[in-house]
Amino acid sequence: MTRHRKLLELASIVGMSAALAMLGGCDNDGPLENAAEEVDDAIDDTADDIEDAADDLGDEIDDATDGTTVVPPDNTVPPPTGG
Repeated sequence: MTRHRKLLELASIVGMSAALAMLGGCDNDGPLENAAEEVDDAIDDTADDIEDAADDLGDEIDDATDGTTVVPPDNTVPPPTGG
């Protein structure tokens, strides 16, 4: 590679980096950025709702099965304990 080509590539990289840095520092969000943030918020809210519903369902299952015997997959019931 010639020296001129290397300098040109380096200048291109520096220029692109500077442009990206300027774009990253922009405080004015455009409509696409605002829409993306709204989608992110909606996804986070939905994930939280699903987690809460799963926790509630687990609590209901625990309450419904208190004091019951769970039959193992081989359909055998363990012998009673105590006497």
